[in-house]
Amino acid sequence: MKPIHSLTAMALAVLLLSLPGCGQKQTPDVPVSQTETNAAPDEPAETTAPADEERTGSSEVETEAPADVTAEEDPPEEDNLLTVGGITYRLTFEDGFDGDSLDGTKWSLCPEWNRQDVGGAWRDSETSVHDGELWLRARIDDNGTPVSGAVRTLGHFEQAYGYFEARILWPSTTGFWGAFWMMCGDVGKEDGSAVSGAEIDIIESGECARGGVNHAIHWDGYGSAHKSVSKILSRVPELYEGWHTYALQWTKDAYVFYIDGEETWRTSEPGICEKPGYMKLTTEFGSWAAPIVPEELPDCCRVDWVRAWEEAE
Repeated sequence: MKPIHSLTAMALAVLLLSLPGCGQKQTPDVPVSQTETNAAPDEPAETTAPADEERTGSSEVETEAPADVTAEEDPPEEDNLLTVGGITYRLTFEDGFDGDSLDGTKWSLCPEWNRQDVGGAWRDSETSVHDGELWLRARIDDNGTPVSGAVRTLGHFEQAYGYFEARILWPSTTGFWGAFWMMCGDVGKEDGSAVSGAEIDIIESGECARGGVNHAIHWDGYGSAHKSVSKILSRVPELYEGWHTYALQWTKDAYVFYIDGEETWRTSEPGICEKPGYMKLTTEFGSWAAPIVPEELPDCCRVDWVRAWEEAE
């Protein structure tokens, strides 16, 4: 698929020099203009992450990336149709982050929850939109707290099955990572299967210390019953150089993961979730992503566009 837009090398250089916080080793405030509240109306604000969003970052499978991660998906038959693996999909969600603020009809800021095991937290101030890109900044605030940005489509868009994709530029700083993922059904339900609920990590860049990325499925909550399967692509430093497209094809038979249109993993081991899910784009800190290097911060995960598709009738 053709990206919505791209930056020339010169334009990218100008952007990084002219906008604060990312691409520069300093910590001025990034202006944020948002249009909606922190949490969905039916979800009370909390100061710590609830059980169904306390992610672990566990990894159980490690392999090298396939030799070719540059192929494109099958070309669309029309502007709003896409064929992947012999299935034709119709566009149901698209955001190219035009303008200078987050589209409140599509996204909400994730609540300002404390995250992971190094005292980090999501903060509204770390999410912004610049020239057709979503920026999710990560930095150490004046109190010494690692803070980062996160958004989700909860309350705006949810879908079971389909094809979900985003074009992302990863940060290269260790100690934090960017992620494109979904929360589907009741992830906290402990029934030995992902059928009733699953966290689907379409892509995470937490392996950046080793030049890698990972895909994962989590189910049965985040306590003692928690289970997961994953695949690490441990030696793909090219994914930290420029923009790449990451996607999930979720069918009734399998979860299939793609990087730049090339299949990188498929699994049906936990059982296929039957419940709708919402999308999330986040950055956060955690010990499994290697030590934090304050001198390298602030840094950003940048997102060019996000799309979702459902099977065409």
